[in-house]
Amino acid sequence: MADNKVTMTISFDEDADSSLHAVALLDDELNKNASGEVKTSFGPGDAPYFLVHLDPKLAVKKVACSSGSVSGGGRVTRAAETEVNIGDGDDETTELEYIPSGGVTPTWYGNAPAMKLDGRTINWSGALPAAGELKYSYSAHSYRYTPPAWSKKWRAHLVVHVTAAK
Repeated sequence: MADNKVTMTISFDEDADSSLHAVALLDDELNKNASGEVKTSFGPGDAPYFLVHLDPKLAVKKVACSSGSVSGGGRVTRAAETEVNIGDGDDETTELEYIPSGGVTPTWYGNAPAMKLDGRTINWSGALPAAGELKYSYSAHSYRYTPPAWSKKWRAHLVVHVTAAK
């Protein structure tokens, strides 16, 4: 079996606030095998898709790679969901994995607290404690990485350069 590996990092330009949310991840919606299952490893002939999800105050400047090529960059919307178990304290919050591109739809199992969304953070109040599921959508840039001709062993490094949004 080939020992091939790709790493991805995000590089913040001087004008970009590195404390803002930025993530690069494989696109589970497009990286599926013939059975429709999400692929977690790739072999010869595969060209995996990946997403770059950024705070609205950031923008992708370019994507560079040490070998192979990257194409795409168009915007896509993906669905996300998360389970929540909220305590009954005075300052209860939940940090979402992605910044929602619209509202967040809860399904409650019992108490239904009020929520206030601020970026990825939800502040809870009212009927606590609570347990439920949250569904939302988020926006990301979609890319496809085409690796070099496969050999016994190779490595590739992708760097996503981000800058302050104009």
